[in-house]
Amino acid sequence: MTLIESFLDRRTRRALRLFGSRAPGRRRAGTRGPRLLEYLEDRTVLSTIDIVGGVLTYVEASSPGSPNLLTVSTTGPAGQYTFTESLQNITLGAGAIGAGWTGGGTTSVTGPDSSVSSISITRAGTSTVHLASVDDPTAVELGAGASELDYGGVGSPAGVQAAVSVQATGGSATVVVSDSSATTGQTFAVTATQVTGSALSNPITIGAGITGISLTGGSGDDSFQLTGPGSGSLQTYTIDGGGGTDTLAFDSSVGGLDYSVPGRITGSPTPTVDYTSIETIHITEPAAAPAGTGVTIDATEAQAFTNKVVATFTDGDPNVRAADFVATINWGDGTSTTGGTVVANGTGGYDVLGNHAYANPGTYPVSVTVTNRGTSSSATVGGVFITLAQRAAGSGSIASTADVVASTIAAQGAPVSGYRGLTVGNYPTVSTPPANGDVLVATFIDNGTIGAVSAYTASINWGDGGTSSATRIVQTGTANGVVFQVYGTHTYATVGSYPVVTTITKDTGAVAIASSAAAIADAPLTAIASSPIAATEETYFSGVVGSFRDADPSSTAGQFVVTIDWGDGTPQTAGYVTGVTGTGGVTYTINGAHTYADSLPAGKAGSGTPGPQDGTYPITVHVQSVYGSAIALSNTANVADQALTLTGRLDPASDSGASNSDGITNVVQPVYTGTASEPYARVSLYATPQGGSTPALIGQATADGTGAWIITPSAALADGSYAIAAQAIDSSGHTLSDVTPISPALVIDTAGPKVTNVYFDRIHGTITLTTADFGGPGNAGVGLSQSTLIDAANYQFQQTYSPFRLKHLPRFLVSAASTTPGTTTGDQVTTLTINNGKYIRGGHFLFTARSAIPALPSGIQDIAGNALDGEFYGTFPSGNNRPGGDFVAELDSEHHRVYAPRTQVGTASPVAPGTRGAATTIPTYHPGRSANAASAARRHALASAAATRVQAAKARPRIALRHGKAAAAIEGTARS
Repeated sequence: MTLIESFLDRRTRRALRLFGSRAPGRRRAGTRGPRLLEYLEDRTVLSTIDIVGGVLTYVEASSPGSPNLLTVSTTGPAGQYTFTESLQNITLGAGAIGAGWTGGGTTSVTGPDSSVSSISITRAGTSTVHLASVDDPTAVELGAGASELDYGGVGSPAGVQAAVSVQATGGSATVVVSDSSATTGQTFAVTATQVTGSALSNPITIGAGITGISLTGGSGDDSFQLTGPGSGSLQTYTIDGGGGTDTLAFDSSVGGLDYSVPGRITGSPTPTVDYTSIETIHITEPAAAPAGTGVTIDATEAQAFTNKVVATFTDGDPNVRAADFVATINWGDGTSTTGGTVVANGTGGYDVLGNHAYANPGTYPVSVTVTNRGTSSSATVGGVFITLAQRAAGSGSIASTADVVASTIAAQGAPVSGYRGLTVGNYPTVSTPPANGDVLVATFIDNGTIGAVSAYTASINWGDGGTSSATRIVQTGTANGVVFQVYGTHTYATVGSYPVVTTITKDTGAVAIASSAAAIADAPLTAIASSPIAATEETYFSGVVGSFRDADPSSTAGQFVVTIDWGDGTPQTAGYVTGVTGTGGVTYTINGAHTYADSLPAGKAGSGTPGPQDGTYPITVHVQSVYGSAIALSNTANVADQALTLTGRLDPASDSGASNSDGITNVVQPVYTGTASEPYARVSLYATPQGGSTPALIGQATADGTGAWIITPSAALADGSYAIAAQAIDSSGHTLSDVTPISPALVIDTAGPKVTNVYFDRIHGTITLTTADFGGPGNAGVGLSQSTLIDAANYQFQQTYSPFRLKHLPRFLVSAASTTPGTTTGDQVTTLTINNGKYIRGGHFLFTARSAIPALPSGIQDIAGNALDGEFYGTFPSGNNRPGGDFVAELDSEHHRVYAPRTQVGTASPVAPGTRGAATTIPTYHPGRSANAASAARRHALASAAATRVQAAKARPRIALRHGKAAAAIEGTARS
């Protein structure tokens, strides 16, 4: 048994012991063990491992078709291990091996069953790894230390048929590729990350820690291309061209290479290229970059500048000229990059000049790129022809700064006018405000780049403590002459002149200030048509007299002083203002109160006819705002006349007689009183006699302040009936009242009633008294007061003589009285019953009918209060044509005669009937009526006499008996 066989046999037995119980994720060991042996046998056949030093442990613990685990561990000093799988021959350094597997760790790899698809090699220390023959992708980790990877077999890389990647984490390693056995020309290319070539089947990927590449060519004409060193760790190149004519091209990323030493090209500090057997070398390197310094560029918005220094730089090559440089300028404002002009500045450096115009102010980052165009040269060093070509090299970006100040803005203020409480700009016609509701406050022009309207803002200080932004900015004009207009809106609370300052700011920072003034007046007042007022004279009026509108919506009623001229000459009065806010401002209504004394203005004549005299007065309402506005409103007052009316009556004190309200009186200048509906009216009193048609003015008077009036006729009125009427005209002489009848009609009766006959019926104990009234209308009288005729107290009856020589005359009492017909017209026959109608013996009797006197106001009188005109002179009718005087007559029952008292028959001198008294106004007596009455009395007396005779005959026996008894009584008295 070979060493490897013995080793595998021991490992197999150990694996059976280890995995006999259970393999992870598989069935129990009883079924697993034979298969593991089978695969190990297969693996043993396919692989041969030679170990020099150390112990190798190999364990395969996977079923067919599943990933297998191969672990190779070494102990002892570092050495070389040769692992051969199929046709692959791999030399391993001390460390881990993964043949056909991939995985992590320094001793663990995983891979597919039975076949190898990739190889991972990890070394543990400084060593050399030889990859002679590989047909699976191989990853080599050389680790720390100075190691080497030999790629391919001796003199040929053909054995490596898979991709190889190599790195030396934490170390420094070199990859060696030798194609020395080749007889034909090959090409090799090295970059910072890989090695390729016509002799290599796959690239060699270079990772971290690979610091050197060693290439060896064959006997053919080989070509080597180096690019780098790049940013990786590769810095050293060793090139052996071998036989033939070989060329080395080095495209260096580092400039300033030194190739003056034969067999070596060096950079500062890297790279290093060591070459042998190279006949021609082409070196390409970047030109030296200029060292630039930025500057500050001063410019003004929209103003072009030319040949202004925008950057400075220096170059270490003393042989370069300004023409060797190209400069480009990025102005930082979004415009296209432009070229700059490079000139020597005389101090060993160069200036970059540029031309530009900035559209807007501000600070702009200016980036200047200076490019060295580069140079070409050649030399032969150690027999090797070397060419050098410099690539153009830029300076990067030289950072300069453009400080662009804003161009100025020229602004001018615009005058503003308006009204208090209204948006400015509504002047002078508040009824037609601007369409936009704002006002022009300033205009300006931009001396710089004309921007969009949105580039400008404006703020307005209105001078009253209020500020606002512009409502709009409007661009006008053309590109060659643009003018901007600034508009704003504001409402001033108080009238006055205000400074308006408009500050215009461009987004570039340019600022302009425009000043103007705002002239603010009080908002105008506008009259509103009002309906004429309707008033009545002498009647308190209170109501609307006018209306107006204040365009200021903030106005209040308290700011107005209102006086009203009522047009009638009276002092002006204050008006009361109320307001309602609405469209167009505040509408105010003015209320006033007044009493017109008359419907017609003073001095204007009335129509002269009875009835209302309506009139008009001009009303002027003066409105004054405390802020200055004023207006005079006109209106008309239609004043209705107050109908002038009268009342009147006969003063009760002038209405004598039975009633103080019947208009029947004996007062010939009766007093009339009444009231007029207007004070101080002139009242006229008229009397129209009954049957007449023409009223006569009987008196005039002026009513007092309450309208009360009193008139006493200026002359006495004759007896009669009168229609009384009154008419008045107002104190202004305008209004005439209707003629006002005064009821009842006035009846004047100044004659007293008279006795027209007396008849004494002693048989029946009655006296018949006939009376008649006189005076008044048609001397027919107004009628006797019936109550006084039937008042028994107004009569006395007594016996003055008896033929029977009685010691004591009997007493008689009027026990009852009645009147026929009891009317106010014609004769009144009053029957007086004496001693209840008992028989009266003959003799002389004194009969008295009492006339009304102050002591006996209930005495006989007529309705007008005229006392009985009763003086009896022996003839009828009685009286002396003067009211007052009792009727006293002596009745002779023996001779049936009536005499005046204490007169002898035939000697009386009575007043002849029908003759007025000397001082009386009693109308003429109508004897016809007395004759009729006398005839009636005579007939009544005859009838009474006849009846008396019959009664006397019947009464004689009774009388005789009565007389006898009386005589016996007298005689008895005499004896005693």
